[in-house]
Amino acid sequence: ACSRQRSGPRPSPCGLAGCPRCETIVVRRRRGGRAARRPAKGCARRATSPTRDFPFPVSSLQEAAVYYQLARAWNLVPSVFLVLVGAAAATRSAAPFTSPRVGATAGATAAVALGSMAVNDYFDRAPDAVNAPHKPLPSGAVAPDGALLFAGALYAAAFSVGACVDPAPLRWLIAGSAGVTLVYTPVLKRIPLIKTASVAAVIAAAPAAGALAAAGLAGLPAVTPAVVFAFLAVASRELA
Repeated sequence: ACSRQRSGPRPSPCGLAGCPRCETIVVRRRRGGRAARRPAKGCARRATSPTRDFPFPVSSLQEAAVYYQLARAWNLVPSVFLVLVGAAAATRSAAPFTSPRVGATAGATAAVALGSMAVNDYFDRAPDAVNAPHKPLPSGAVAPDGALLFAGALYAAAFSVGACVDPAPLRWLIAGSAGVTLVYTPVLKRIPLIKTASVAAVIAAAPAAGALAAAGLAGLPAVTPAVVFAFLAVASRELA
């Protein structure tokens, strides 16, 4: 009855008035209680206009913040830290911290860690729509195609760097970690013990990668206790 009420059909989330394949999905966000609208599954404009998933203009900073949350980029710190710990333990010095090979290994490990988070959210977007609707994918802040492209870029960077470092066991270690994280959510996550062993092995591989980058195969004995401890600590946490 309000005289200022807008007449005619309201635009749908994709921007077309009365789009038959769209619906408004209201999601309460954690901060500020604002509502987010996104196109329904099947809308042709969803993949091509991901920024229309927001009910307000999206700046580059806001978009970066969304992808930061999707990749859970705070995992950069432990990923890089474990590689540096392995490199320092293998050489008993801080000299590897300035090594380009150690830096490249740390970057590849971080790219695998961030890419795996995006892949995990992509495959878990249906249960997350119920259990965690505030996440970037179920809330509509990021389109599924955008998440896949983002993860693909991170994995491509990891594989590219991994193919250029020596020795060969280091290349296989980076490639193996990337492969395990790629199939973790769609395949390995459904098998309890394999799931636990996969997560623990990928995390424990980081200090081993640092040792290989800093001192080659000769550096592995020095980090073996740390690798075993990391594997058992992560496995016990996953089983708890």
